[in-house]
Amino acid sequence: AAARDVTAQRQAAQYARSLIEASLDPLVTISPEGKITDVNEATIKVTGRPRDELIGTDCSDYFTEPDKAREGYRQVFALGSVTDYPLTIRHRNGQLMDVLYNASVYRDVQGNVLGVFAAARDVTAQKQAAQYSRSLIEASLDPLVTISPEGKITDVNEATMKVTGMERDELIGTDFSDYFTEPDKAREGYRQVFALGSVHQAQGRATRRRPLQRLGLQGRAGERPGGVRRGPRRHGPEAGGPVRPFPDRGLPRPAGHHLPGG
Repeated sequence: AAARDVTAQRQAAQYARSLIEASLDPLVTISPEGKITDVNEATIKVTGRPRDELIGTDCSDYFTEPDKAREGYRQVFALGSVTDYPLTIRHRNGQLMDVLYNASVYRDVQGNVLGVFAAARDVTAQKQAAQYSRSLIEASLDPLVTISPEGKITDVNEATMKVTGMERDELIGTDFSDYFTEPDKAREGYRQVFALGSVHQAQGRATRRRPLQRLGLQGRAGERPGGVRRGPRRHGPEAGGPVRPFPDRGLPRPAGHHLPGG
């Protein structure tokens, strides 16, 4: 009977190993001291190091930010798990791979924590695509903005910062409608986008919101029609689109302020 039990345990271990090796994602187990106790073939490939060289070493040594990696597995031991923890793996040849780690503790039959089981998902391609999208957005001369269903600004481009006179971190999280002379009209506009899917040539008047003495800039309001559409996001929909200024047609200007060159 004892021999049968040992055989069953060995078969179960072999089956578990086959499942781990079948994964295309790098998988690793880590001791409470932060040492690697096991890896799969995918981990060997992304680090460029054989299994016997990896086992027993500090797992944080294989990332571009060791302290951040160390903090990650400490969080797992403290909280039980982490999700989508961003790190960058460095291959022996210097090649980098951006990953998101999902990790949780694993226990023995008595419930004692033995270590951390961590799985990495390669997001290098997605990150490069996001960087490319950002470069296209920043290349636009039109102000571009994305808005949450609650009407809060979630992202802007350089052109938006110029027309509002505010930095990106000042704009993000604030109410989109606050940057127009008719906030209610602006609010109704983005609500139509969420209801209908898009609006085109919606017209509004944008204005700088910061005190002129802080800006060191000339204050003016400009009529800005724009097309806006609703788009999907990982955590829910957003509205976003360009805002295009009309040519200057003698719009009223605040007294005591002049346009550049005027």
